[in-house]
Amino acid sequence: IEAYIGLLGRAPDPAGLAYWAGELDAAGGTTDAMKKLTNDITLNAEWTGGTQGSLLAADGSITLANAKTLVVDIYQNLFERAVVTDADQTYWAEQLVDGTVTASEMTVLLIAAAQEKGNADAQTLALKEEAAEYYVETVTQEQFNRDSAGDSVSAVDSPNSLAESKAATDLIATATGNDYVLSSTVTEATVVFTGAADTVTGTFGTDKTYNGGTLADISASDNDSLTLTGDKSTLTLGTTTDIENI
Repeated sequence: IEAYIGLLGRAPDPAGLAYWAGELDAAGGTTDAMKKLTNDITLNAEWTGGTQGSLLAADGSITLANAKTLVVDIYQNLFERAVVTDADQTYWAEQLVDGTVTASEMTVLLIAAAQEKGNADAQTLALKEEAAEYYVETVTQEQFNRDSAGDSVSAVDSPNSLAESKAATDLIATATGNDYVLSSTVTEATVVFTGAADTVTGTFGTDKTYNGGTLADISASDNDSLTLTGDKSTLTLGTTTDIENI
C-alpha cells in the first residue's frame, strides 16, 4: 500500500492490491522483493505517463531539476510535507540523476527509514496507509476510480483528516447515483447529486428544459454527466461544479 501512496499518490484498487500482495508473498516479502515490485509499478503506464514518470526522458535519464521535482513529489505523497532541507533534496536528486537509485528504490528506502525511526513521518504514513486500507476494503472494484483513490490519501496527516477520508469513502461505497431528465417540474434546483455517477439530461433553445441553474456535485471524483441537446448554435452554461462529463 505504501508503494502505491509514494509512487502513484493513491490507494490501490482492490484487484491491484490483491495481485501485488500475492506477488510479494510469493517472493517471500523481503526488502529485495519489495524493491522489485515497486520497480514493476514504475514500468506501468499509469506511472510512466503520470506526474513522476513524465519527468524522465525516453531513455530513462532525468535532469537534476526534474529529479528535484520528483523528490518533492515522493515526499509529499508519503509524508504530506516538503523535503526538510535543500541538502536532502539535492542528495536524493543527484542519486537519481547518476542512477545510484531509481524512483522506486528511493521510495522503498524512505518508507523503511521512516518506519524504523518511528518519527512524525512514520505517523503520517501510518495514517495514510489506514486511509488507503479503509478505501480498498470498503469500495468495490466497480466503484473504484483513480481520482477518488487519490483523494482518499491526499492531505491525510491527522486523526481528523483520516476521519474525513473515511467519511468520503463511505459516501462512495453507499451511493448508487441518480438519473434526472429536466422538465417543468424537474429543475436544476431539484437535482440531488450523490457520491456515485449521476446523470442529468435536458434541452436548450426552443422548448428548453435547462435554464442555466447551478448544478453542483458533492464529489470531485465520481463520474457524473450533464447532457444537453438543442436547436440553437450557442448555449450559455450555468454554474457547474465537479461534474466530470458535460
